[in-house]
Amino acid sequence: MRFAKLLVLSATLLLGSNAVQAVDDNVWTKPAPAEFATMVEGEIYYLYNVGSGLFFTQGNAWGTQASVGPTGLKVKFESVDGYDGTYTITDYCESKSAWLWWFFDNEVSMYVDYNGQANYMWEITTMSDNVYRFSPSANNPSVNNNTLFMGLDRVTDASNTALAANLPADGGYFIDWKLVPEAAGEAMFEAMKIYEAAMQLKDLLNKAEAIGASVADQIAVYNNTNSTLEEIQAAIEAVKKAIEAREEELAQQNYDNATADNPVDVTKLFIKNPSFDGDDLSGWSGSGWGSYNPKENAERYQMDFDTYQDLTGLHEGIYKLNVHAFYRAGNAQPAYDNYKAQNEESKLAKLYVNNGTDDFTTSIASPFTAGLTAQMTTGTWSSATDAETGETFWIPNNMVAADEFFAAGYCNDNDVFINVTDGNLRIGARKARTISGDWSIFDDFSLTYYGNSEESFKLFLANVVENLKDFSNVEDVYTYSYLDAYNAAVAATQSASSKEEILAAVNGIVKAVADLEKNIDLWKKLATLREEGYSLAANESFIEDPYRIDLGEWADFELDDLFRARTATNEELEEQISR
Repeated sequence: MRFAKLLVLSATLLLGSNAVQAVDDNVWTKPAPAEFATMVEGEIYYLYNVGSGLFFTQGNAWGTQASVGPTGLKVKFESVDGYDGTYTITDYCESKSAWLWWFFDNEVSMYVDYNGQANYMWEITTMSDNVYRFSPSANNPSVNNNTLFMGLDRVTDASNTALAANLPADGGYFIDWKLVPEAAGEAMFEAMKIYEAAMQLKDLLNKAEAIGASVADQIAVYNNTNSTLEEIQAAIEAVKKAIEAREEELAQQNYDNATADNPVDVTKLFIKNPSFDGDDLSGWSGSGWGSYNPKENAERYQMDFDTYQDLTGLHEGIYKLNVHAFYRAGNAQPAYDNYKAQNEESKLAKLYVNNGTDDFTTSIASPFTAGLTAQMTTGTWSSATDAETGETFWIPNNMVAADEFFAAGYCNDNDVFINVTDGNLRIGARKARTISGDWSIFDDFSLTYYGNSEESFKLFLANVVENLKDFSNVEDVYTYSYLDAYNAAVAATQSASSKEEILAAVNGIVKAVADLEKNIDLWKKLATLREEGYSLAANESFIEDPYRIDLGEWADFELDDLFRARTATNEELEEQISR
């Protein structure tokens, strides 16, 4: 959660009374392999990359690409009959729960779940000090350059975790490997679980101390390197609860003092289950949420929805609802085409707030706003190509990928403001039309209070104007006076400064937009009726002549005059439609 500086500053004043002892940043040492082995065929090992200090594992593309991580997959080596110095490397693929060969898809990418692929043989070079290097075998049909090595390229990308098999010996690449015996590796991984839990606890303790939460007992657990995994995990849960309670306390303390310059995050005070922690989708009404292999997020796939919460007990004043979310308007390629066209289909999913009188919305961002030209590292991804430039863009294709996407800061700025007058507010997301393959995904709803001053209302007005529908190039038929009224309402916002003037300007815009949208819709309905009238009037066998003549005159003359003049009010259009 994002909290205002005011919360942290006020919490800092209380540190002395709550921090009985400090977190020792140097008390824990990251585990390292205790021993290395000489290769024996058929024995089980873990492959340790010397340069990175990481292990061979599966991950990245499809979750089965040969990669490195803090823990690894079991492997064993077996010579290939009839090919001297050639080996297979068999790994225990965790996602398939099976021993499978490690194979080459091409020189750049390899996978751990062999299923009949042609390139799977290796050559192994023994270096000094139990170091080994691995190359594609010259006996492979296509990936067979045995002068290059398998390893990790962190020259090009310092955060890369995907392995490649085309690395030269002299490029600064991490191509040296050691073999960790099975028992030593498993012991290290168990120690790594404790270490990683301790690091998670440390981060939480630092956060807790920064806001003045009382966590002395949990600090003692962290500072004791003999603490068990169960003790550390229990401390983690206790610190999370302490942080949550303290954040609520600070939010409540500062709620009354919120201003436009120092807003207060009041999410914890009012929104139930805003971040779907533990993949919990409860607390929301209406259509509810769905999920498929979630990563503490929520989705709606290829369906209309209206999911919301009704909040009560709010102070009067201006609030901002935010959510990390995107709307993919169809499958990847049509979604990109819709995004590029900025058409209505690209903006079907809405974030909204409703105070019982006014309803404000913003269109949820497209994932293509990120402009990613490569996949990120987790989950599955899909791509679309720009027909004009030929450039390819990547977007998340499952909830795991979306989690990484949001964590990187993409599509985090879906905001809508509203004025609360009676303590009640509905917050939610909705979509009233479905495109084949469309997908909406959400995480981390938040509610921020900006106070009740004129400056707060100016922020509100600016957001309303920012989210206005663009009628500057309307291609539909409309009554001229309704567009004039809309433009006048927009112009009136420029001079509004007091609360009263701002509210009047906002109400004017809301009414002008509603009237104009209704007007455009009525003209569309009337145009449909006119075409039907033309068709019926031309069909001599369908109705008697007097009625056919009347219908033809209505469509040919009366409606034709209406469409040319474009002066009809909404009431006059409704009268024509009802005839």
